[in-house]
Amino acid sequence: MENVTAGHSSGFGDREETLPDGELSFSDFYHLTEKPFENNLDLRFLYLTPSYQEIFASTLSWLKKGSGFAVLTGEPGTGKTFFIYDLLCHLDETIRPVLILNPVASFRELLKQTLWLLRLPIREETETGLVHHFTVLLDQMSAQG
Repeated sequence: MENVTAGHSSGFGDREETLPDGELSFSDFYHLTEKPFENNLDLRFLYLTPSYQEIFASTLSWLKKGSGFAVLTGEPGTGKTFFIYDLLCHLDETIRPVLILNPVASFRELLKQTLWLLRLPIREETETGLVHHFTVLLDQMSAQG
C-alpha cells in the first residue's frame, strides 16, 4: 500500500498527515471546513449548554451589579478561558476588567501587574503601599459608579 501526504494538518500538531492510499483525513472524513482542536479561542465553537448559560447569566448579572472581584478556577480543559472571553464580550464600558491568565507571581507582583493593566502609575514598591494604592483606586472607581 502506497503512502500519500495530505495537503493539510490534522489539527493535532503542525505535522502533515501520512495516510495510506485511499484513506481520508480526519477533516475530510467528518467534512470539516476548518482544522479542529486549534490552540486559539474562537467563540464560534463555544457550545452553550444549559448549565453554562445559567452560570454565564448569573456571573454577568453579578458583575454588572458591581459585586466585586471574580476568580474562576477549574481543571484544565474545562472551558475557563472560553468562558472569560465570552464574558468580556458582554461587558459594558462601566466595567474595567483585568485579565491575568496563569498568575505565577507573588502577591506584590500581582498587584503591580493589576495596576499596570489598569494603566495606573505605580508610585509604591512595597506590598503595603501597593495595597493602599489599589484600595484607593477601588474606592474612587466605586464612587464613580
